[in-house]
Amino acid sequence: MILTPDIQRAAGFGLHGPPKAVYPVRRPARAKACGLLRVWRFSLVTALLAVAGCRGSADVRVVPLMRTDFTEREPLVQQVPVDEAYYWLEDGRLWISLRCYRPSALGPAFAFDWEMSLVVDGLPAGSARLYPLKGEAVRVVQTVGGDQRRSRGWTGVAVIHAPENGRLQGRFHCNVRQQQFTLLRGWQPSPLAAPMFIVVGRFEAVENAELGRAIRDETEAAGFERMATATRPSSAI
Repeated sequence: MILTPDIQRAAGFGLHGPPKAVYPVRRPARAKACGLLRVWRFSLVTALLAVAGCRGSADVRVVPLMRTDFTEREPLVQQVPVDEAYYWLEDGRLWISLRCYRPSALGPAFAFDWEMSLVVDGLPAGSARLYPLKGEAVRVVQTVGGDQRRSRGWTGVAVIHAPENGRLQGRFHCNVRQQQFTLLRGWQPSPLAAPMFIVVGRFEAVENAELGRAIRDETEAAGFERMATATRPSSAI
């Protein structure tokens, strides 16, 4: 058989003889280390996303309704990156608990701990429902070192969608009255005289009654319990 140039090319031969031997190229140790590092980083990010998905999340913003002072260090709006959001049903009512915890290099006593609980009248019958909120529906507590604050709902609304695949999505806008704790005078000022703040946010909560109740109990501690009736009649949207 005559090896024409076309046949030689198809067989992998060059025009000047058989192909040269090809030897495996060794990958430098540094390249292997970089590959392992990329795998480790991917695994870590995947694990963190999985944990976050099991705990829910929310984006909450807080701003004073009125200001009497405005220092340079005071933010325009307080942003609360919630990394725990749970919901559950109890006695026909729908409970939602949110928490943001940020440790401090100075120790647990100086950590930032923000918790909120919200209760409405049951799950939506349709795809979503608008819930009017009043005082007993919302509780917020915040601790940063020795600074302790608590807020009680005043007015507001929440829109909550029907749960899908064990997740509950919604958003809320409420006005709260905030008190601050002092060693000499306790919680001040009185609820009716307390300054008002606007709290808005959206959440994606996962179903977990145990962790949700633990947060709710913290928001109702030290004489901050709710009364029996917490919400007004809601309406489908």
